[in-house]
Amino acid sequence: MVQKITWVALAAQGLNGPQCNNSVTSLLMTLGEVLLTSLSSGVITQDEVDWVASHQHRFSREEVASALRLGRLIDTGNVNLGCRLPASLN
Repeated sequence: MVQKITWVALAAQGLNGPQCNNSVTSLLMTLGEVLLTSLSSGVITQDEVDWVASHQHRFSREEVASALRLGRLIDTGNVNLGCRLPASLN
């Protein structure tokens, strides 16, 4: 089970997102990794959303379709903006 925490709750606790996230963010990240991680956990981190937004001009046609799918999943509530916590904290 993945515990979902909003950014508002994190800010209230004085925490930054990257300190609590087990996100995929790296220079070698691909949209496929972001999509699969988000689908498997039901959570997308702010860093991952920022990465998608800043790299969208480089996406291939297939990646654009994946980004649109991810956006629809977020819009429908199947993927939520939040923080992934390590299993040991659950």
